[in-house]
Amino acid sequence: MPGPTLTYADAAHLLRRTGFGGSHAECLALSGRFRDEVVDEILDLSGAPADPAPAGVGDPNVGHWDQLVSLWRWWFERMRTSPSPIQERMALFWHNHFATGNDKIDDPALLHEQNHLFRAYGLGSFRTLTHKVIHENAGVILYLDNDPNVQGAPNENLARELMELFTLGVNQGYTQDDVVGSARAWTGHGVVNWDDHRYQFHASRHDTELKTIFGQTRNWDGPELIDFMLGSDPTRKRLAARFISTKVWSWFAHPNPDAGLVSWLENTFYDSDLDVTTLLRAMFNDDRFYATTARQGLVRTPVEYLAAALRCTGLAAGPDDNAHRTMQPEWYMGDMGQELFYPPNVSGWRQNAYWISSAAFWAKADFAENLAWKLTIQGPSPDYVNNFTFLDAVDDRVPVANRPSAADTIQLVADAFGFGERISTTTRQALTTFITDVRRSGPPSWDSWSERRGLIVLALLSPEFQIA
Repeated sequence: MPGPTLTYADAAHLLRRTGFGGSHAECLALSGRFRDEVVDEILDLSGAPADPAPAGVGDPNVGHWDQLVSLWRWWFERMRTSPSPIQERMALFWHNHFATGNDKIDDPALLHEQNHLFRAYGLGSFRTLTHKVIHENAGVILYLDNDPNVQGAPNENLARELMELFTLGVNQGYTQDDVVGSARAWTGHGVVNWDDHRYQFHASRHDTELKTIFGQTRNWDGPELIDFMLGSDPTRKRLAARFISTKVWSWFAHPNPDAGLVSWLENTFYDSDLDVTTLLRAMFNDDRFYATTARQGLVRTPVEYLAAALRCTGLAAGPDDNAHRTMQPEWYMGDMGQELFYPPNVSGWRQNAYWISSAAFWAKADFAENLAWKLTIQGPSPDYVNNFTFLDAVDDRVPVANRPSAADTIQLVADAFGFGERISTTTRQALTTFITDVRRSGPPSWDSWSERRGLIVLALLSPEFQIA
């Protein structure tokens, strides 16, 4: 029998969570379609663009700061324009999971290589991805001090975080003795040298003596541990299935799923041999993903907030230009509390309340004001960026008497910013008061200018736009 179909609200929710929001037209197009067919299309990466390094990244003649800015804008542009935004959402998830900071490694080219791995392998086998990230790219190795991890002087950082934060979970399935043995197993896995950050195994630095890890004594090597925990040992593989699947659910749906949901997630991921796409497909087709708890369960991270604003308005991430058609997200990330490639520590960023503060709000207000100014500046043609319907409707050339009613204007604004199906009574009343006040004050050219900009700012600062 055919499965359930998507309502408009379902479609809007699905596009917000699997990407950075959908337009009114996109939500309408998905309404009434079978949920499983839409989910399959979302998870189909055949149309995803390639991800070569942006201009300047890796060029020794370009300063590291300029390389980093180029990398930031490049990733925001991918989030804004990709026809497969689920790939970027998963890259963000893995960036937060295998957290690696440029403050320590200072190598934008290495960060791009790691980012590519998140995109290339992030929807496949978790075991394969872990291998690629841990010892085929040196980002984690450098960030967790494994390059100086040598026989006779083992460093436990990578060994501990591999189990605690990357695979099994805190105090799950390992002991301190396992950490010590694992540190010895990872000796010799480093980089070519301090000027060349390509991964390299140095056999002369590796501890070849017997090591006892997880109750088994043999000459362990680091990569073997990944295959053991995520493959051949069913106990630890199941722990990893529970840990990762719960974290993925928390990222896409809501934190703290109940015991029954956790058990279902664990079994689904374990039975798939830790295949991420299989897990996502099951999640996005499950009724619990569309329940009220999930719909109201996540605050957008600053990066998601910025990407969603750029995606729905059509403003690009790039250098300021004469046409004022670009935004510089790097100016706002830090003040909002989340700067790509600068996680707070190896455990990454937290969720929800972590993003709610007066400082973050004022940073969003500053961004919203700047975006509103750029969105309403007329260029060589009389059209506005993305030709927002409500911008035309409240243009300063339209007399107040000929503009849509406050209620119709509010619906146009909410649809334009992707929350038309869930605008609250409180937000509707606040916008009504604003429109009423601004339309009865000042000459037409002045008040409509204020109306356009004010509506953009208020939409971006609304609770609805800040909830994923």
